[in-house]
Amino acid sequence: MARELLAVLRREPRIIAWDHLVDAFGWTSKDLRGAAKTANQSLRGTGMRVHIAPSGLALRADEQPVEEVIASLERLPARDDSMDNGTARVLYEVVTGSISQAQIRKSYGPRLGYLKNQGMVYVGQPGRDFIVPSDDVMFGFDV
Repeated sequence: MARELLAVLRREPRIIAWDHLVDAFGWTSKDLRGAAKTANQSLRGTGMRVHIAPSGLALRADEQPVEEVIASLERLPARDDSMDNGTARVLYEVVTGSISQAQIRKSYGPRLGYLKNQGMVYVGQPGRDFIVPSDDVMFGFDV
């Protein structure tokens, strides 16, 4: 019952009157109230809840946990996960094939590690095709 109720509430953004739901499902008022409580329990931890009002039922965001998470995120320092210019230059050299073993040993190691962890390059055995760009990177460079 709860599953069917959630499916209907998910599609309708406004409060649906109790008597309309009872008529539509063919349930008793007691069955509908039980389904609403069960649905609420199944939604625990999802950020959603069944809003039980005197006029009817609706699916709503569970405001309390969301506010706590937002406050927690606002306390954290800003983070920039974008690629820096040096790493972009290394990626370009991998794509064009102009990267050398000496450059890798000298200063490109950490940047290649970042690119590998992001799935942008594959690192094989030293020698031929030691470092190759992923298919997604090649598509991005339209090569």
